[in-house]
Amino acid sequence: MRLSLRPATGDDVPFARALYLDNMREVSQRAGFVWDEARQSADFDARFLASEVNMIVLDGTDIGWMQIAEREAELFLKQFFVHPTHQRRGIGTRLLRELIERARRSQKVVTLGVVKGNPARSLYARQGFHVTGEDAYKVYMAIEP
Repeated sequence: MRLSLRPATGDDVPFARALYLDNMREVSQRAGFVWDEARQSADFDARFLASEVNMIVLDGTDIGWMQIAEREAELFLKQFFVHPTHQRRGIGTRLLRELIERARRSQKVVTLGVVKGNPARSLYARQGFHVTGEDAYKVYMAIEP
């Protein structure tokens, strides 16, 4: 299994949008939120910054993407999506561990927000993230260096 990251380009937007919408539709329905495709598509357009995004590539095929905003004292994992056919294979765990190690080397905290009801929350907890707060839609988590 050859897993790598590559910088996103404008050509990656359709794949990233489709993966985002498919995942968010399922998470929203699981959490009992009303699904609004137009609003979610507009949210994607507003939040997707190619300069912060790396595509997740497995054996030469794009299977997901992660968006990280690097700040002075933190790495904020804004978005993290792996195609459902590639989930539960250790890919998310491996990428999170690499991100945590990168943060440790830089003495930065890693922060994120996960939609309530998203099963990824247990992945973050297994990696040592702890809850720092929540709002009506998300749980916020962090792991210190």
